[in-house]
Amino acid sequence: MYGHGHKVPGAVSDYNSTVFDIGAGYLYSITPWMALRAEARYRTDQHDEKTAGVRPGESAFTDGLLNVGLMFPFGVEPPPPPAEPEPEVVETVAVAAELDSDGDGVPDSRDQCPDTPAGVAVNDVGCPLDSDGDGVPDAEDECPNTPPGANVLANGCALQGDCRKPRPGEQVDENGCAAQTFVLRGVKFEFDSDRLTPDARNTLNEVAGTLQAYPSVNVDVQGHTDNIGTDAYNLGLSERRANSVKDYLEEQGVDGSRMTPVGYGATQPIADNNSEEGREENRRVELSVTE
Repeated sequence: MYGHGHKVPGAVSDYNSTVFDIGAGYLYSITPWMALRAEARYRTDQHDEKTAGVRPGESAFTDGLLNVGLMFPFGVEPPPPPAEPEPEVVETVAVAAELDSDGDGVPDSRDQCPDTPAGVAVNDVGCPLDSDGDGVPDAEDECPNTPPGANVLANGCALQGDCRKPRPGEQVDENGCAAQTFVLRGVKFEFDSDRLTPDARNTLNEVAGTLQAYPSVNVDVQGHTDNIGTDAYNLGLSERRANSVKDYLEEQGVDGSRMTPVGYGATQPIADNNSEEGREENRRVELSVTE
């Protein structure tokens, strides 16, 4: 809407005009290349003229407009927006953990010694470490630096001739040989029992092989206990433990006449009986070479 007024030059006259204009339109796409367009418009014009203070009258003019038509765009269609990239799908593959039956850190698929006792250090194929290569695992080897090729006893110590040379301060027998008494460290017993554990059998299997390699060697099989119980009871228990070891070695092919079981009860401890760990160490079997 707008208006205007003016004076006619050379006359005493005023002229005023008011115009009002309104419209509306609609656009509907029929296809990508054609659209329907409609438009309606209304306009009114009112004016009056006054000359020398006399108003001769007012007049008004109105009109309406309706357009309907089709629109056709020209030019090149704009390229479509780039497609959003599809989210990357990462396939998850479940990997089954390899079984390690003896818990030595080497999976069963490449473990050449699948029954290694708990806590024993192993090599990359799961067998107990044997630093000097004498056939006695480090965990049981009392002489871990035996020269290559030396014949050894079950405790990993080398023989010189028919006996082992004593170390400084070590006891000797009547022949000047080292007193060949050694602890079967893998042979342990539960409290108040003479039953062999699976780990004990593994150790005794190696002892049997060594004794069979030296058929002229005889041994005392010495049983020991902790200090729990009476002296008489512990003496009997230690004898049963010694006999249990002797019987198992016989089952593995060692001549029983070469082995003499002896029980010492709690009279020869090697550890403190005031702790559970010490008492466990004292529940043991030792072999002492007699000939």
